[in-house]
Amino acid sequence: MPTTILLQLVTTGVSLIGIALSFWFGRLSATADMKKRLKEQRYFKFYMPFFTYLIRHNYGSSNYYQIISSSGKSSELLTMLFDNIGYLDKKTCSKLSHFYQLHLKALSFGSGDFRYEADVLELNDLFDELVNLSTIESSKLAESLKLDQTPLELFSTNSTTKSHCK
Repeated sequence: MPTTILLQLVTTGVSLIGIALSFWFGRLSATADMKKRLKEQRYFKFYMPFFTYLIRHNYGSSNYYQIISSSGKSSELLTMLFDNIGYLDKKTCSKLSHFYQLHLKALSFGSGDFRYEADVLELNDLFDELVNLSTIESSKLAESLKLDQTPLELFSTNSTTKSHCK
């Protein structure tokens, strides 16, 4: 009799271990899928529209202030940044508050109030930094998602000719 009890215990134990491993591997797979979906959302909902905007507005030969001044839609890019703040990395997010304050001062500069000229120059530099951080982060995302980096390469080619028209 002890052999049958031992056999039943071993069978039950192996079944429980199998169920536990199956559950653990399922959770691991679900977590990996969720992380991949979040990376895809970040890439396609913020980074690609952001770089498309920059290419469309000729960022490579215009600075931020020139773009917002010539487009007449200074809030379009701000809306894109702040509506998608959850998709940005920590380093980029940490600079957005200061960027917003400088942006508001730049609007005053546009109305002829020249005491904000230094802020406009700082705004252009800070925007360049935000673009560089976004380029690095989007490259990492594209690589981890095994995506073609052609759009980023096009942007990089365009932005390397950047003449800081300050």
